[in-house]
Amino acid sequence: MWKKLSALGLAALMASPMLAADPPAVNSTQLPKTNTLGSPPDANRYADPFFAPPDGRPVMEAWRPGSGAAPSESLVPHPELFRPERVWFAPDFYHAVGQGTLLPPLVTSAPNGTGPGAGALNQPATSILFGGERTLNRFRPGVRANAGLWLTDDHRFGIDGTFLYLGDATSSFSDRASPTGPVLARPVYSGDFGAQVGIPVESISARAHSAVIGGDFNLRYGLTTSELGRLDLLVGYRYLNLRDTVDVESSHTFANTPLLDVAVSDHFRTLNQFHGGQIGLGGTHRLFGRLTLTTKATVAVGVNISDVTIGGKTFTATGVSDGGLLTGPGNIGNHRDNYFSVMPEATAKLGWDFTDRLRVNAGYSGLFWTNVRRAADQIDTAIQLRGRPGFPNDSTTYWLQGWTVGLDLRY
Repeated sequence: MWKKLSALGLAALMASPMLAADPPAVNSTQLPKTNTLGSPPDANRYADPFFAPPDGRPVMEAWRPGSGAAPSESLVPHPELFRPERVWFAPDFYHAVGQGTLLPPLVTSAPNGTGPGAGALNQPATSILFGGERTLNRFRPGVRANAGLWLTDDHRFGIDGTFLYLGDATSSFSDRASPTGPVLARPVYSGDFGAQVGIPVESISARAHSAVIGGDFNLRYGLTTSELGRLDLLVGYRYLNLRDTVDVESSHTFANTPLLDVAVSDHFRTLNQFHGGQIGLGGTHRLFGRLTLTTKATVAVGVNISDVTIGGKTFTATGVSDGGLLTGPGNIGNHRDNYFSVMPEATAKLGWDFTDRLRVNAGYSGLFWTNVRRAADQIDTAIQLRGRPGFPNDSTTYWLQGWTVGLDLRY
């Protein structure tokens, strides 16, 4: 029996080196290939942030507890700022309306055969063909464009600017009287008669026009940045230009005598230019997923340099003289005044991030402007009185509002 136990022990001692030996090597070419962390991905143009959708990834500037980002940069890089831009450009289509202007009655008509006083404003048969209502208050197309640049890598200091242009608003009338048709007239208050009268015309054309252009330039300072967005302080300069014109031209024939034919023209033009400093806030907030809200609110305080130019001519068989029907020594000339003015503005846009670098947005923009002179407010319809027609020198307020649709490109 002892011989059997000795044989088993010897066998166990001989087998122990074989159990401790390493397993045989396996050829690495037989293993499937796997991509390791940190190896370059396959070439793919959609990996560029311009094409890659944000997919709700974190938007804070650095990792911190509760941010949703991994604590180790070696595993997951720190996410970018709310927007990974250094430069941005946002052109918008602007469909807007400016405050209308109250145009006095400039052209009237009355049935043929009405007799004396045809076309006078106090006659029941008189119809107003042009004027007597608020005009230049229709929506029209324009452009708003914003561009900016972050000057520092931490997106703390930057500059931006906005350009605004609203297409021309025009209201016009043109007609010619016929021997058997209605009477065309220009309504005025006559000092000689002490009443409203209608001066008959053979032909007449009248036109009112308005246009707006301007913009601002700001220094931008980042107040706060978080996972939900950012808020910036804006300090800068604001400029806005509003041009108004009212033109009336008419020809008059008396007693079918060419030597008595008269043509008159009246022109009223205003140019308002606002210059001022402004301060405000602007920022972007992620509502959820790819939906964002961009807002901007500013208040500008400065001066409105207002020019009113009034001129007219009378053409007769004997020559040309200064002054028309509604223009004369009492108002012809250039009248410049400077007014203290305030201009608040607010904009809001809802945007959808198609990619990190491309956003489509739609929104609203509105501004308000104090101490503005409009061309229609400078028309005096009284004649043949001492100093009349005169220069009313009236000022009013002006507002501009409309909808925007556009793109937001960031690089």
